[in-house]
Amino acid sequence: MQNPIQISFQHLEPSPALETAIRRRAEQLEKFFPRMTSLRVVITRSSPRHRQGNLFQVRIDVTLPGSEIVASGEGARDPTHADPYVAIRDSFHIARRQIQDYVRVHFRQRRRVPAPEPQAESA
Repeated sequence: MQNPIQISFQHLEPSPALETAIRRRAEQLEKFFPRMTSLRVVITRSSPRHRQGNLFQVRIDVTLPGSEIVASGEGARDPTHADPYVAIRDSFHIARRQIQDYVRVHFRQRRRVPAPEPQAESA
């Protein structure tokens, strides 16, 4: 990756454990597609005033050659996103699927095998 990973926390204190989980997922994503230019991750807690029932949303912005992908888990709708690690996992899963789609569209022509050339008959 050309630029370092940017991680931001909104409505919650920065957590070294969450940062480590995000960096580990980002490394896996980079192994899958090493041509990523930059990666920005924002993790947000829905309501900073509540002690329980807070849901986490993770937004991932991935810059690829000639394109940008935005992956965001729907934390406001999914009760499992009360756990920030589940929200991170789901958002990175969405980002990986979108990168797979990008690779299929942009690199499809390279994978085509040329038709074999007809060989001249020997006499």
